This record gives sequence, C-alpha cells and structure tokens, in this order.
Amino acid sequence: MRTRLVTPAAVRTLAANLAPAHLAAAIALASCSIALAQPCTPQWIGDIGTPGSNGYVGAFATHNFGQGKRVFAGGAFTRMANISAAKGVAQYNPATNTWTAMGGGVFTTNTNYFVAALTTYNTPAGVRLLVGGWFATASNVPNTANLAAWDGTSWSSFTTPPDGAIWSFATWNNDLYFGGGFANIGGVGASCIAKYDGTTFTPLATGITGDFAPNVFAMTVYDDGNGPALYAAGRFNNVDGQNIQLLAKWNGSTWSKVGTGITRNASTSDLSAITVFDDGNGPALYVGGYDFRPTGKPTSSVAKWNGVSWSNVGANLGGRTTCFAVFNDGTGSKLYAGGTAQPGISYVYRLEGGQWVTLSGGVSGVISSNFPSVFAMKSDNGELYVGGEFAAAGAVTAKGVARWHACDCPADFNHDGFVNGADYDDFAVLFDAADPAADFNADGFVNGNDYDLFAERFDAGC
Repeated sequence: MRTRLVTPAAVRTLAANLAPAHLAAAIALASCSIALAQPCTPQWIGDIGTPGSNGYVGAFATHNFGQGKRVFAGGAFTRMANISAAKGVAQYNPATNTWTAMGGGVFTTNTNYFVAALTTYNTPAGVRLLVGGWFATASNVPNTANLAAWDGTSWSSFTTPPDGAIWSFATWNNDLYFGGGFANIGGVGASCIAKYDGTTFTPLATGITGDFAPNVFAMTVYDDGNGPALYAAGRFNNVDGQNIQLLAKWNGSTWSKVGTGITRNASTSDLSAITVFDDGNGPALYVGGYDFRPTGKPTSSVAKWNGVSWSNVGANLGGRTTCFAVFNDGTGSKLYAGGTAQPGISYVYRLEGGQWVTLSGGVSGVISSNFPSVFAMKSDNGELYVGGEFAAAGAVTAKGVARWHACDCPADFNHDGFVNGADYDDFAVLFDAADPAADFNADGFVNGNDYDLFAERFDAGC
C-alpha cells in the first residue's frame, strides 16, 4: 500500500476526477483536518504454521469452492496441523485460521512422495483444483497417480496419469500446459511438456529432452514485443532437436531460444523459477535457478530478459533460487524470491534498488531435513504465503509455512495498491445502493457513520 499526504488542494484535484454524483462529498474532505496515516510495519505472521507441517511445503493455490476462499498447500508432508489425513496436500481457511484435510490426501505407500504444482482449471463439470507431483494415488481413487483433480469435496481422475512427475502448470490461449519429467500424459507421448485443449493432450513438437534427468520446472507467458508466448524453464539441453539449454520459448508452433540464451555450467544446472515483473522499465522476464548464466555473462542466481537483452539481477547468491512472487506489502510492488542452500541471505529475499535484501530476518530452523529452504510463494489479498523447509520466519515460530502480512489500508477500497478517486467512487456506489460491502465500521448497518469513517480514513491516506 502506498500512503500519501492528502492536502485540501489535492482533494479538490482528486474531486475533479470523481464521478459527478460523488463530487460534493470529495470536496467536503478539503475542510477536514488533514493528517498522514500512522506508519505501518509489514510483519511475519506464524499462525498458519503453528503447529504447521512435518515436511516441506512446495506449492500454493487459492480458490473458493462455495465455502469461502481456501489456500491450498502441497508438498512433502505427511501431516499438517497434526491432521494425519493431510498427506501431501491440505487446505487453509484464512477466515478461521484452520487447516483441514482433503479426503485422505495424496500419497505413496512405499517411497517418498511430493506435490510440486497446484492450479485451478474450468472443466465441463466445473472448476477443479489440479494437483501435480510425484505420488501413487489421491485417496486411493483410480488413475490419480501424479495428477489428480479436487472439486472441493472429493478426488477424481483428470486423465490417464503421466508416467513421471508433474512440476508445473501454465494457461495460455485457453489451453492448459503441463510441465514435468514425464514421457507420456493423457495416453499421448509428450516429452516433459504437453498441451491440453479441454479434450485432448498434444505434444509440443518433439518436446524437451536432456542428458541428465530432463524436466520442466516452471512456465509462464510473456510478451517480449513480438506477441505473447509460452516460456518453459527447467533442466534440459535439447528442445525439438535444437541445442537449447534450460529456457525455451514456444510461440504456438515452434520452439526457439530466448535471445542469446541461457548457458548451463554443468549437466545438473537448472532453472527452477520464472515470472514477469515490471521494475519501472517495463515488464521483463525473470528466471532463477542453480549454476547457470546468461550466455556471455557471469554465473547468476537470477537473470532478466527485457525482450532485447539479458542481464544479471543482483549478486550471485549461490545455491538455487526456487520461486518468485510479485507483492506489495505497503512499500510498493516488488519482486520477492526464495531459495535453498543460500544461508547468506536467509533463504527469502526481495529486490531493492537492484540488489537482493533479506526479508525481515528470513527463515531458519528445520523440520525434516538438514538445512532451511523456501520452495513456494503465493501473493493473495495482502498476504504473501511462503512455504518451504523451516521452523521459523523472522522471530516467529512457523513450521513449513508462514505469511508475510502487508500493512492494512481500509481506504484502498478496491485493493489496487493506491488510495485515489477510484476507491472513493467504488465505495460511494456501494453506499448509495446500501450494499453490505459499504458497512465500513462493520456494525451491521449501512449509514452515515460508515461514510464518515471511510472519509476519515481516505483523508488520512490509509
């Protein structure tokens, strides 16, 4: 949230941009006492991770199946919040601060299992949460190995299961893309990546291969100035017969490298994270991983492609950068990242002035392994959910999952990160309609007290 001092002159200027029906109310603010909102400090909240998980959290998604919004978490745990049925996946209710199981979860009886990717997808039968990873079954439902569908109450098979792990999902042009370490999915041969159009799976040319455990770990859609395209990141060195390492661009019909490309330093090098972020110079593609470099440049933890050229982002942190999120905690929209084997920056950090800075003490401690890690991030409605292998976030106890809580700003009525005329208009429209959402003081009535309180908070800037 960006708070700002509102002077009488500024209020009059603001009023000129408001809907006429709300002009008088806005001008009236000029006669109010003007004060800057008290500063707010974003903070770690550990309630979501107390008692937490007994293994790492590696994926998040959010959805409302008609019972209120839920935050879904997947990973390599066998219980969450002491719930024995919460195997590999669980759901969190932010309104009640409680976890519940999803049937019997996903699991494998004789070896390790994990959930690596979560997404929602609109099927003819309704929205489903798709759960991807490496597991034998979802609650013993047939044909749910490595890929299963959850409808809010029960599990079902989505397709003929893939023969390897699912690590990533992406949506582009109404098609759903699957990335991972498989050779077959939906009964179709598709090496590490496939497209689903709602009816059938198809491979993307001859797919993606490599000389050491090829995998597609992350995908996103980005427009480099030549139109949107799908970008696939992972561990590979051959794409449709071309020598393309770690990152490839699919324009809908053909594969290509991205600019001069990415160079791996070893067969074990990979890209684990990918996102689009605008640092003020226009949207750019950011990638993070392990032991890689933009061709012709030094080894990096994070690199940026602006559509024309590659550059390294901040210092090389060592280890592996595993995840990104774009989030505004009240200090402006910034790029956040997490990683593993990065003790020097405490595993969770954000970009400040072109350099990586530890996020408020980072994470520490372990719950099931030998060192801390962050594997997943999800921005949602003023909360940055952080998942991984840790026992504390900053100074608070949080096992496997925590949330970085943004400053509360009720005057940002439309939750766009700014306090401006759009918020006043949105509130006034709902107030005029006596909509319960305009019950600003939460007393059960929509009346002048709500308008006065909103005007006071708007006047204060937050």
